Amino acid sequence: MLTGEQWRKLGRLTITTTPEGLKMNFDYKRMIKFEYNIGDKEKNQRMAIGAALVFISIFTAKIILLLVGLVLIATGYSGWCPIFSGFNKNTKTSNNTNS
Repeated sequence: MLTGEQWRKLGRLTITTTPEGLKMNFDYKRMIKFEYNIGDKEKNQRMAIGAALVFISIFTAKIILLLVGLVLIATGYSGWCPIFSGFNKNTKTSNNTNS
């Protein structure tokens, strides 16, 4: 078992499927670093799905739908997802077309 100091030095949690069990790779230090990591297509999808969930939650009175919808709208609007940062995932493509 790792101590708190060892976790701070390690800076990540690793999960992969092995015969011994499950390991996870998650870098929590990258999670708190703000960098745009959501592409335009995914931003639009998050905003649309989030708005639909908020709309549905109004009529069904489901708080979980409201919360998930608001999170999707917020991440879609900002273009940054902390979970994507933690897993080092990026759907934003750089369109640098210099003529």
